[in-house]
Amino acid sequence: MTKHHSLSPNGTDDETRNASGNLVFEGILGLRLSRRNVFKGGFALAASRFFGAGLLAPMGNPATAAPLTTTQAFTLGFPAVAKHTGDLLTVPGGYRATLLYRAGDPIDNDTPDYANDGSDTAASFNFRAGDNHDGMHYFGLNGTGTAPDRADSNRGLLCVNHEYINQSFLHTAAEVGAGLSARGRLASAQIDKEVNAHGVSIVEVVREGGSFRVNRASPFNRRITAATPIALHGPARGDGLMVTRFSPDGTRTRGTLNNCANGYTPWGTYLTCEENWAGYFKRTESAALGAKAAAQNRYMGAKASNGNYGWANPPLDRVDETGLYHRGDLTPGAGVGEDYRNAANTLGWVVEIGPLPPRFGAAQAHRPGPLRP
Repeated sequence: MTKHHSLSPNGTDDETRNASGNLVFEGILGLRLSRRNVFKGGFALAASRFFGAGLLAPMGNPATAAPLTTTQAFTLGFPAVAKHTGDLLTVPGGYRATLLYRAGDPIDNDTPDYANDGSDTAASFNFRAGDNHDGMHYFGLNGTGTAPDRADSNRGLLCVNHEYINQSFLHTAAEVGAGLSARGRLASAQIDKEVNAHGVSIVEVVREGGSFRVNRASPFNRRITAATPIALHGPARGDGLMVTRFSPDGTRTRGTLNNCANGYTPWGTYLTCEENWAGYFKRTESAALGAKAAAQNRYMGAKASNGNYGWANPPLDRVDETGLYHRGDLTPGAGVGEDYRNAANTLGWVVEIGPLPPRFGAAQAHRPGPLRP
């Protein structure tokens, strides 16, 4: 298995805990395909089909830009960008890049512009772009914004994943300087801000003068965070392994996080995939878990952990009446349905989100659930 630089704070994104001795999927794939040939022979052609030739064309009138031929698609149709070590975005000659939606940007007209100094409130992140954008998809709307239109590239809804956070940027310099710990006891406002900076954004974008902008007045704009109530569906719904204090019948959970890969359905909903969820939970050593030890070893490792960000340590400034903080503690307590020992089972899925309100016939956020034997 190839090791890569880790993006999450626990540094274990690419650790393998497959104790079976079987070949991992990356090894199987490597026997048939090479990374170089996949990119050389397939990326450009796939991009031209998926995004449309217009996004691969130089600046100019999209209506008159000639589509790329198959030969051009294999070579991407533009000169390579020279190698450099500068911390900046570089595009080929004849192209341009414009800023559309950055971390902290408001999604409505009532939320102030992002101060970007750690002073922005936790509550405001329910109406701001989350941190570290990842997978995204564009859902076209008709010109009046009254119905979906997949062919419309001038107005649509952009769904954006927010995979993880940078604590040093979310909090004030004083908080960071005072020893803000990734695994210590944080104040409730600090935890809430980190929770709300995870998840997914849905924002309306419109094309004006050749560039897109976010329409902050759109009624479609909303955030789904690591605290948003989400329904469980599929074979896992109601299973005993989904039962928590928050959902004694195993049909609901709270939040989505580490949203990385994405997709969409033929019926117009957004799919966002949760990865590296296991590192968020506080847990004991697996040796103390009996029958559950094998499952923890497989997903989280055998050692005890306080979780990546310490969210499971109840803040001293707030009574945790709803279990919003305790939900991150997998330690067995009063009993199934009275604690959160199963909380980790409610994460790590593909989450389906309806970007349009129910009146358009689209579903709201839910997890389809795993296909279990």
